Amino acid sequence: MHKTRKIVILVTALFFLALFGFRLFDMFKDSTLSIYNVHWKIRIIRENFIDFYGAIIPTVFSLFILFYMVYFRKFPFRNYVSHFLLSIAFGFMTSRASPNAVVTFYKLFALLVSSLVVFITFYDGGLLKFLKSRDFHRLDFTKRNYFNALLIAYSYASLSILIVDLAYLPFAITFYIGAMGLTDGIILSGLITPLCVTFATLFVLFLHEMRA
Repeated sequence: MHKTRKIVILVTALFFLALFGFRLFDMFKDSTLSIYNVHWKIRIIRENFIDFYGAIIPTVFSLFILFYMVYFRKFPFRNYVSHFLLSIAFGFMTSRASPNAVVTFYKLFALLVSSLVVFITFYDGGLLKFLKSRDFHRLDFTKRNYFNALLIAYSYASLSILIVDLAYLPFAITFYIGAMGLTDGIILSGLITPLCVTFATLFVLFLHEMRA
């Protein structure tokens, strides 16, 4: 009974923590990003454009993270790429094309990516090996792995939504990637990943403790 009560309290606390965190992010977006939002339209081809702040900056930062993870932190490049394909699939699942742009439900997308990344960074061998063994005892909850999860989740989120936008480019006469600048789905999905990674980590840690 005592253990059940502790589990209920923990689940409830995680739920309200997530809601509070998402609310704070919405306030930050509405009170800061929307007010100081800027655009810099750069032509790609014909009537197709890309925004410097809404697309190029998060893409460059994500590629730098990839280089840093592979070269300095020795994260396997093959492991990064193989799971990145699943992240792109999440991007298509949580996006829809409108007449003028691609709309992404970036919060849901960031949660899916963050849940994926937790098993990439905390479990030796990645998601597929975890699904085969389902051995929660091999999860390694360290500061280094948590930091890796934050970096990889940001790069996955930003690059995946960029690829989703580029996939729709051939089907549009006029297209503006990152059109909303600092409030675009590419940059927002990356900015919210620290919250999503933290929530996913706490949830997986909760499952780990239940099975201990």
